[in-house]
Amino acid sequence: MAFWAAQDGRTRLRILALLAGPAVILTLLEPFESGGLPFALRLTYWALLLAALGLLFPFVVRLVRKATGAWLMSAVVLLAIACAVAALPLWGLVEGLDWVLAAVIAPLFGRAAVLEPPFTGGPIDLLATYVSVYLVTALIIGGISLLRLVTAHRNPAAAPSAAPGVRFLSRLPAGVVGDLICIRMEDHYLRVTTRNGEALILMRMRDAMAELTDYPGLQVHRSWWVAADAVASLARSGRRMEVVLKNGTRAPVSSTHRGQVEGFVFGEA
Repeated sequence: MAFWAAQDGRTRLRILALLAGPAVILTLLEPFESGGLPFALRLTYWALLLAALGLLFPFVVRLVRKATGAWLMSAVVLLAIACAVAALPLWGLVEGLDWVLAAVIAPLFGRAAVLEPPFTGGPIDLLATYVSVYLVTALIIGGISLLRLVTAHRNPAAAPSAAPGVRFLSRLPAGVVGDLICIRMEDHYLRVTTRNGEALILMRMRDAMAELTDYPGLQVHRSWWVAADAVASLARSGRRMEVVLKNGTRAPVSSTHRGQVEGFVFGEA
């Protein structure tokens, strides 16, 4: 999900590059009666549509993720919803391109084509076109997502030389050492909660964060840190947001960390 929602230019170029393959495949398969077009024109047609998908989809994913932020959905459900939303403007683009092909391109090749303004078909025809656009969109997005997932499993990152957070964990009493759940500031101390209990240690939050850079989790507030696998959901009440942990603890999310928390929970968790 984080890949599709990325805003940096490099990832957007990677998305467009990944969509080049489906554009060629659709050109060769000639679906939706596109076989009557010359090869170069078919390739241009599908390249335009998939380039629009590549530029539009990250924006739609972020929009859907923000709109559904109160519910912790799986990446599959979020992508399915995003495909349904993205198919709407793509549907309009398909209708527009089809009209241009009939009104402008076909006469250049000496061919007669039925010239109908966009969206003038019956309800069933319009719905069929939208469903076709949605299915193609979902198939392409799903296929690329599956390919990335398989590639990630075949090429896992190198294992770290030491257990994550080992230096920080060594500061805890022996009976409390275990998987971290959360850390919160209390005056000059930190209350550390693990699966084995709690302990107070004399330490600054920023020093703790420096020792936990390799531990999966994130700071959600200047006085709170939560472990990745301890997060259950996000809760909102007006402008207030909280991370709900699996043990029932609710950690406040500050405005400074809100974007990072949403990206973490819906994108990388």
